[in-house]
Amino acid sequence: MFIFCDSSPIFLRRSDAIISASNPHIDHLPPAPLISKKDLPHQPYSEEHLYEEIPDIKVKKKALQAEQILVKKWKDSVQVKQSGLLSKLTAREISLNEAKYNIITSEHIFLKSLKTFMNVYYSSSNLKESISEKDFHRLFGNVPEVIKCSENFLQDCLEALHGDPLMSNLSNIARTHAVTCFDPYIAHCRQYALVKKLLDILLRDNLKFRRLVREKEKKEEVRGRKLQYYLFLPCHHVTQMSLLLHKVLSQETPGTCQYREALLALNALQKLTDDCGEAVRSSEHKNQSDVVLNERFKENLSIEIGELQLEKVKYNKSNENSEDEKDVKVGRPSVKLTGLFSV
Repeated sequence: MFIFCDSSPIFLRRSDAIISASNPHIDHLPPAPLISKKDLPHQPYSEEHLYEEIPDIKVKKKALQAEQILVKKWKDSVQVKQSGLLSKLTAREISLNEAKYNIITSEHIFLKSLKTFMNVYYSSSNLKESISEKDFHRLFGNVPEVIKCSENFLQDCLEALHGDPLMSNLSNIARTHAVTCFDPYIAHCRQYALVKKLLDILLRDNLKFRRLVREKEKKEEVRGRKLQYYLFLPCHHVTQMSLLLHKVLSQETPGTCQYREALLALNALQKLTDDCGEAVRSSEHKNQSDVVLNERFKENLSIEIGELQLEKVKYNKSNENSEDEKDVKVGRPSVKLTGLFSV
């Protein structure tokens, strides 16, 4: 598992405690609880266990505007108020649905943060021109895929809320997406070491890139958050989803179908989180990042050598021209002039 610490994710193995720091992009949610392995009342996952009876989530897509639907609390949502459910539910059942709703609001705010990143950084023509095309792709290339994953997951969650204020199918939706749709999160984490190294190099050596990044970090919509925050946000979000679903599980009644569905969903998300952690820790990826950075160094070196050779050619031509002019002035025969005008 992993958390954020000074804008960098820290990965913990499954046998370690799962710790959550305060989540910077979910301001209205309470801090996630300290969770240890003994607190998770489920069996260790297996591939067969994860893929067993994966529900076929079929929802009718509608153009739902999340900004118009989402409020901070489930009990304040339009669907709940119109249904009259609050007077019929116990305090525990209300807490359960608030925990489910937190998954939706978390995804909404995460997606909103990534779209801010896309508008401010990814779509900036000046930023693209300040670095090579390959470096730009290495830094930002996977983010659009993560955004697509988040959009699809949020859309299915909103459809579940729209069709059923109790969100009875939310755990199945989370499990299905974790098992079948969230591979881009692993790919993003696999690039962590490379992105971190490359970003450090660009901020240190590329004055134009550093100036543009610092300017964009001062924009109102960015709210002072550094570029590193947005690049590593997907890594953090995977753990946050597990923590939020654990909260749902703790509110479900053991032995019920809903409890089992939440249990399977949490297993799937923890498997995903473990895979993301292994992707970052992988020594194979560390070697890959070194290879890519060495290639980048060779590319830059070739450019610099080419520029030096061009300067040398210009310098030699300049010397030749000055020598010719000198020969003409002193009256000495010039081989080149004689050759040009000889019959």
